[in-house]
Amino acid sequence: MADSLQSTGEKSFRELYCEKRGCPPEQFEERVLLECFYQHGLPLARWLLEKRSHFLDKDLELIKLLAPTCSLNEFNYELENYRFYQPPEGLLRGRLRLRVSGRRLLALAKELFANKNNSQQTAPVPPSSQP
Repeated sequence: MADSLQSTGEKSFRELYCEKRGCPPEQFEERVLLECFYQHGLPLARWLLEKRSHFLDKDLELIKLLAPTCSLNEFNYELENYRFYQPPEGLLRGRLRLRVSGRRLLALAKELFANKNNSQQTAPVPPSSQP
């Protein structure tokens, strides 16, 4: 679903994030992961990213899945679909919540897509062609 809307010319979650946060596109996944990771696990997440551990692969996969979405509805659909088919399992990801927070991801998307909508609404109206 995410790829089908990419051709509409709307900015994606990735583009909006990189624009708003001044983030190079190649750092997008890691930056979103750190911004949306549960706070108590941030030191571990930073260490795991440095070590290129596979423990964070599911989180990075989710962020890559959400990257091309172009609306809050599409983002929410993809997030809920992922949550349904990939629930957090095990002690570390489930009970201890050493993973990205779905609520934080959704709050970030709301912020970015709301800013996109506000900038579209406040765009100057071209003068009419009538005399």
